[in-house]
Amino acid sequence: MDKCKSSKSGYRNGNEASKYILFNVQVPDIEGSKEDRCELTRTPYGRLFINEEINSYLESLFEMIVARGPSVGLNVSLSRFDFFHGHVFLARDSGRLGILFHAKEYPAYDKEIFPCNMGYCQIGSNVSYDDSMNLRNILWLAPLASSSTKEWLAPGVLVVLDAHPTGVIYKDLIPEYVQIARTLYEDDFGDVAFDVNYLNTGGETPSSKFSFANLFGKVQHYYQYLILADSSGWLLGKGCV
Repeated sequence: MDKCKSSKSGYRNGNEASKYILFNVQVPDIEGSKEDRCELTRTPYGRLFINEEINSYLESLFEMIVARGPSVGLNVSLSRFDFFHGHVFLARDSGRLGILFHAKEYPAYDKEIFPCNMGYCQIGSNVSYDDSMNLRNILWLAPLASSSTKEWLAPGVLVVLDAHPTGVIYKDLIPEYVQIARTLYEDDFGDVAFDVNYLNTGGETPSSKFSFANLFGKVQHYYQYLILADSSGWLLGKGCV
């Protein structure tokens, strides 16, 4: 507890941090996932931020990628087979907070072009394996408050990473065993904090779709990273669990 109170970044007392802490939610059935025995998340529960601005901002990132992706050749949908999650990391050396999003998560099995059995979550997939797989890694980066003056705080930038086999990303960053899937890993960018998920339960109303954080391990034994919003930008703080 003393270590948390002495932190130079983020919020230093329980009353202030409590405005942003998360509460548990069960992972619902998403597009028949339970019937297919598909587990989309690391645990059967997730956590929502109490602060609605944070939840809304995370949702807007997912929706912005879907809306603007076609301009660079990335056509994705917010579905459990395609685009529904990202991995939050902290790049301390460069003073950045980031999210590595993965689209095209479960391409349909094809014995000729994608002969990969990815388990229960692949059953029923309508995601085609094509050249757009090269663009399935999307990076969001923002400066940490501790690395910027208030005047330079920014809401972050989105970049689609091209993992074409002739490029440097494919050659230098993608492990050989996942080259067919063009998968970049978040721990190559920094310290992994948690996953964020955008799940649509089938309706069009705001209550039928939500984003939540899926934490690793037993969270009561960790300092939990929280994305905190203010009028100047998006900051990273620490809350005690």
